Amino acid sequence: MTKLEIRQVTIDDLEACTRLEWSCFLPSEAAERESIEKRIKLFPQGFFVAELGGAIIGHINSAATNQNDITAEEF
Repeated sequence: MTKLEIRQVTIDDLEACTRLEWSCFLPSEAAERESIEKRIKLFPQGFFVAELGGAIIGHINSAATNQNDITAEEF
């Protein structure tokens, strides 16, 4: 039985996370590769991947801010 692993992202996951993003969202809504790379580099402690059998099958990322409100562009 293959075990699902949840772990913190690494830069080595960039391509897989980009492919996953583009397979799950409309092109008008999917994050660009550069944006995903920036998220991984700037706040990896808030970015996790789900890996099954060596393949990334999901990811979730968050951000930290001291602002009370953020714009859609910042999100």
